[in-house]
Amino acid sequence: MIKKNFKKHNVHKEASENLSIALVLNIIFNIIVISGGIFTNSVAILSDALHDLSDTISILIAWILEKFSIRKSNDNFTYGFQRLSIFGALFNSTIVLLVSMTVAYEALHRLFISQSPDASGMILIAILGIIFKGASLIRLHKGRTFNEKAISIHMLGDVFEWVALLIVSLILYFANIPILDPIASILVSVW
Repeated sequence: MIKKNFKKHNVHKEASENLSIALVLNIIFNIIVISGGIFTNSVAILSDALHDLSDTISILIAWILEKFSIRKSNDNFTYGFQRLSIFGALFNSTIVLLVSMTVAYEALHRLFISQSPDASGMILIAILGIIFKGASLIRLHKGRTFNEKAISIHMLGDVFEWVALLIVSLILYFANIPILDPIASILVSVW
């Protein structure tokens, strides 16, 4: 029994460490992507800034709930607090859906008012997105808790989003097709 509890404690402690590293990476990247979205005038990057801000909040909540999940059972919580890890995963998934709907709504407006974004700045931010989100994914991909698995899947989706934005940015760099920016935002939201 003691060995089983020690193993559970270590799993949640490791998960907490993984989530804290992913949290720091995402906070740093939030600052970069918000600044970059304003600088490049890209609705795709600004939408992703909102998406990434929700990621950071989700990871923060997952990290807090993971910390609580290692508490022992008591009279009110006879099974302990491990279900908080599952609640964190559910909460994160809900946040992703809400932010995706918001981003799609904002991008639809930009379809009719096209503005040319700064493609070279978008390329740089997309490369940074792949690096930061990829580092978070690498840290979380072997996680054993629901929180780590849910956020790992989310980070994988984010890496794909930044790869798609890199492709759009490269196209915009060589061809002036400003409608690609809001279309990319809508596709990222659907993804």
